[in-house]
Amino acid sequence: MEMMMFYIELDQRSDAWFSWREKGITATEAVAISGHSPYMTPWRVWAEKTGRVAPADLSKNPNVQYGISHEDEVRSLFMQKHVDVVMPTCGEFEDNRIFRASFDGLNSSGEPVEIKCPSDSTLEDVLARREKSDAYQLYQWQVQWQIMVAGAKRGWLVFYLGNDKIMDFEVARNDAMISEMQTACQQFWEKNILRDKAPDKIPERDVFVPKGDDLIAWGRAAADYRRIKEEIDRLTALLEEPKQRLLTLMGDYKNADFYGVTVCQYTQKGSIDYKQVLAKRGLLLTEQELDTCRRKSNEVQKVSLSKSEFPQNFIPEKNEEICEAIRTIQTDRNNLCW
Repeated sequence: MEMMMFYIELDQRSDAWFSWREKGITATEAVAISGHSPYMTPWRVWAEKTGRVAPADLSKNPNVQYGISHEDEVRSLFMQKHVDVVMPTCGEFEDNRIFRASFDGLNSSGEPVEIKCPSDSTLEDVLARREKSDAYQLYQWQVQWQIMVAGAKRGWLVFYLGNDKIMDFEVARNDAMISEMQTACQQFWEKNILRDKAPDKIPERDVFVPKGDDLIAWGRAAADYRRIKEEIDRLTALLEEPKQRLLTLMGDYKNADFYGVTVCQYTQKGSIDYKQVLAKRGLLLTEQELDTCRRKSNEVQKVSLSKSEFPQNFIPEKNEEICEAIRTIQTDRNNLCW
């Protein structure tokens, strides 16, 4: 039996639209929950949907702004190419209304049209490898979810190339992919959302926030680090004035040595943009191809100070254990650094 869709009349990006999205699982979230998103994990979806963590504010992201500003144009180009009508809308899957989608467009046959306005490097990969490109491999999952919600047999993935040009791909319905996402999302909703139980974090991708006694241990170590780092920064700033006096005294000399201080001035050449060199010779390599020539990676530990004691985007009212730990650390006489 062919499934139908419940149409939902909402202005996308309105407060009512955001509220509606929170009460179900969208295409972007479904891709993350089923483990196919490089940008979001199941834990992050759970934390945002339960109000513990606020979604990242992407409104000022230039890539997001670029996509929003060109969405109508791309939709128009697609309609001209296919001599069809495409309208943005929202919908819920008839068989399970928790499953939802916000469509960039549905054509006259009820087929979803997903629009992407990616970066130049992503477009290079799409043009070179088409359906094998990283972008297609990722976004096809999103289109499959939309195909399911719409009850369609196919969908469309459209990339904006700029200069009034698009590249569109017909995406055939894949019931195996749809079933995989349905199963993962139904389990996620019942086990994690309805029971308010956090999914396991992915150490390589999710943010670590200590628990229990480790909250206090981390907080005290962080307080020590902050105090020492701020003192180092203060002293480093003080170094700048005598450094400039030394450089002025040197004049045109490149090397100096006196009273326990040596100075060496030199020009460091800029790195070569090998992608640009290859492009000038008519050779376009994808990031994947370039990775095969990359030297061995190094593990790097970077510690920096944040503006707040609270983890970024975490909602205090929904994280009482963290709030209590912060209050304990702030009253510790040995850690008066805020």
